[in-house]
Amino acid sequence: MKKIRKLAIVINAKNIGASEFSQRLSSIAKDSGCDVKSSSAYPLAKDFLEGQDMCCTIGGDGTILGTVRQSIKYNVPVLGIQYGKLGFMATLSPEQGLTELKDILLGNYEIDSRALLKCRNKAGLITYALNDLVIKNADSSRLIPLRVYADGHYVNQYSSDGVIFSTPTGSTAYNLSAGGPIIHSDAEVTAMTPICAHSLTNRPVIFPKHITLTVTRDPDDISSIASVDGNFIYEPENLFPLQIEVSKNKFQLIKTKSYANFEILRNKLNW
Repeated sequence: MKKIRKLAIVINAKNIGASEFSQRLSSIAKDSGCDVKSSSAYPLAKDFLEGQDMCCTIGGDGTILGTVRQSIKYNVPVLGIQYGKLGFMATLSPEQGLTELKDILLGNYEIDSRALLKCRNKAGLITYALNDLVIKNADSSRLIPLRVYADGHYVNQYSSDGVIFSTPTGSTAYNLSAGGPIIHSDAEVTAMTPICAHSLTNRPVIFPKHITLTVTRDPDDISSIASVDGNFIYEPENLFPLQIEVSKNKFQLIKTKSYANFEILRNKLNW
């Protein structure tokens, strides 16, 4: 892979020691001839990743999720160093980050292209999910009835606490907690998982990449809310119909040559 000459470092400063650790990484990068810029702002400043060769995050998976939009826009791959509670994407430990960063900057790394969901609301606003899109009732004490269509064909109506539409990357996040399947990160599919469905026969469904899902609810309903990767993006009055499909864009995650998908799963899930 190409050598890294411009490095952006994104820090979750809420994690104790993360800021100090970023200074050590920055010194290694500068000694390797890199131009380095860093930020602990959330959300990232507009165009922060523009012109960068690589972004290194110091935190957990949430820190990586905060880089998705700009990573896609400017085609910047992301390296995650685990400095949080749980990280399936932030796979390098701080110690590994210190010892392997120089080698990575020389081009000794691989790109893990992760599938994204492209989500479009009634108003035409498009956003991308690396983990998931979740639809719930604004009143958490009430069930939400959602109708789902696949390429225009009726699938089912779900009366539940909500529905999760997950990528393979997000399959080990909220989807897993709700009883959804673990999906290999190389797959290009959408997992649909009802949350506490009011029917024993409602189970998760996996859709292939060429299918576009459409979600609707009663026309006079404005109590539904949707979050993309944990952030509330869409206004309730412009939510439905909501279209979801596997995007042609990919999120580029940097991995070392020793990376092993199932080793990560075993370590994180205590298998």
